[in-house]
Amino acid sequence: MNIAQPIYFLSINIGNCNAEIWCNDIILFEFKPLSTGNQGIAITIPINPLILRQGEFEIRAEVTPPFRKEVLHKSSFVILELSIKSKLDSKVGTPLLKLKTPHPADAIKMKNPVKIEHIKTLENLNNYKLLGVYKDKILPYKETGWSKSVNLLEQNPQSLLIKGFEFFQNIETIINNKLVHQFLELNEDKNKLLKETLYLTNRQYQECKAGDITLLIDGGYKLVPIKFNDIEYIIMGRGRLVKLRRKNGLSLILLNNPQKRSTAEFDIKLHKKTATSGFSII
Repeated sequence: MNIAQPIYFLSINIGNCNAEIWCNDIILFEFKPLSTGNQGIAITIPINPLILRQGEFEIRAEVTPPFRKEVLHKSSFVILELSIKSKLDSKVGTPLLKLKTPHPADAIKMKNPVKIEHIKTLENLNNYKLLGVYKDKILPYKETGWSKSVNLLEQNPQSLLIKGFEFFQNIETIINNKLVHQFLELNEDKNKLLKETLYLTNRQYQECKAGDITLLIDGGYKLVPIKFNDIEYIIMGRGRLVKLRRKNGLSLILLNNPQKRSTAEFDIKLHKKTATSGFSII
């Protein structure tokens, strides 16, 4: 396969369940609505920023029951489709890998169909996992990213939580005071990684940074406060990354605009470049 500026995309289709979608041992997307009204979503996301270099990477989904349900329903499903295309080509990407949860409708595809009730479904399960592996041989870049960062699995869990909350408090001050320059500095490593892995031009790179501050300078959006006892963390990236979130599953950096009746989240991944350094965004 010979593709100039290749970009991997993951198409995600979720229905009647909650799901965490992981790529390269990092949470790519979470669907956990806190209501019974939102039953599903379909979205496609470029995943190059989670793939630092050529080699094997893993796609997986962790499926759990929807809001206020204890088990999954027979209509619950997750479908993941990995594809690749050139940034320079507007054509539809080439499909590479498809993962899907079992469903009764699969019976009609069988050469000798059996009774629907004998086909495995998600019904009455309290969780389900999808897993697939793909080996890339064409990505032209090689990034360090978090691959040489401190192994957080060897750190004291309580200390990680305290240091993470202190980092959040710093972001809280920056957002509440709309300190744009400091906010861009915090996100510099993340944005540079996006630039390299998504082949951004200088103009696109500036637009990317501008996108970071759009909500920051919007006077209608306010950071939703949180107490230390209401946060949790999850270690990712084979121990090199940590994600902080609220115990209800929402991002720690959650902005709310009462007038527009809308919310926005900043999904941030933290790492420690050295044993003596503090957290930084990547």
